[in-house]
Amino acid sequence: EFAGELEELRRRLGKSFAYHFEDPSPDEDVPTVLKNPKLFKVFEGLVAQYGWPGHREIDPTIISGILWTMMFGLMFPDSGQGLAIIGIGAFLAYFFKGKRVLGVNAKKLGKLMIGLGISATIFGLLFGEFFLTEIHPLVPGLRPGWLEDPSGTVWLLKIAVFFGIAQIILAMSLAAWNELRNGEIIDAVLSHHGLAGIIAFIGFILTAFHFLGISVIPGVLEFPELGMDSLKAWPFYLMLAGFVMMGVKPVVAKESISLGFGNILEVAIGFLANTFSYARIAGFAIVHAALAMVVHRMMHANPLMGIGMGLIFLNLFTLSIELLVCMIQALRLLYYEFYSKFYKGMGIPYRPWKIP
Repeated sequence: EFAGELEELRRRLGKSFAYHFEDPSPDEDVPTVLKNPKLFKVFEGLVAQYGWPGHREIDPTIISGILWTMMFGLMFPDSGQGLAIIGIGAFLAYFFKGKRVLGVNAKKLGKLMIGLGISATIFGLLFGEFFLTEIHPLVPGLRPGWLEDPSGTVWLLKIAVFFGIAQIILAMSLAAWNELRNGEIIDAVLSHHGLAGIIAFIGFILTAFHFLGISVIPGVLEFPELGMDSLKAWPFYLMLAGFVMMGVKPVVAKESISLGFGNILEVAIGFLANTFSYARIAGFAIVHAALAMVVHRMMHANPLMGIGMGLIFLNLFTLSIELLVCMIQALRLLYYEFYSKFYKGMGIPYRPWKIP
């Protein structure tokens, strides 16, 4: 576009005007301009808090917005509170605009809250929560008061862990794709965040599923409990194949072999820690359901206390403390568990200059 404008100038001015373009050198810091759909522009601020994407990096804005709002909804599943968050967000975005709240632009904060509120509303309907009051869940098989049934709690923990597994695989896939398109073939295939890491992680997860005996989709995808026999099953050898590929990388890339094996040990420990870190999603959802149970018990024991301490105080509590905590924890998972696999954020934003 810029070249077209300059070419038009040259046609008008003739030989008195000339221009020349050069590609950036490999060691040059090239500024980056982000181009995202209007719906996701507000999430660019979340990305910038971690670091601006470099010109050779994938822009994670869209996927960040989707994952952050989904994780918040899973942690804060309440359709009534979700509607309240949407209302607060709309007020900040359209009636309080131009001002700052907690050091953040009110309009941007409001738009972020609208997205979080929509997510909380949807998951609240699925899990059966409305202003800490139990309603019939839309998820098949769940019933009001599902927290009292151990199978309901186990189901929620499994959903959180499965969500984390999918997110970790996505992050490593993005890392492999980014390295591949930049011509870093060895890293894309043999690094712990590349194809080797994906193979090892999938093998690790499937071995764990076989060891414990996990039902992913009842009647469709189930893993029998094998115990120590899981070390003889094919997923275990798949995991070993991934680790062997990582072990080959120092030889191919002419790196320190001792550091390479140390990295494999660190990756193996990280697989377990990263996966179970997502269990906090279920933890916060269980806390919210427990508060709803408290309100339910209060209403039956003493309606006056149930309304005052339950419906009023606890709802105000969740709309302040729990709302803030879930926002931060969802952001922590996004930054530490997801971004750390593929994103460096060492770029600089493009700021155009103008000729007076």
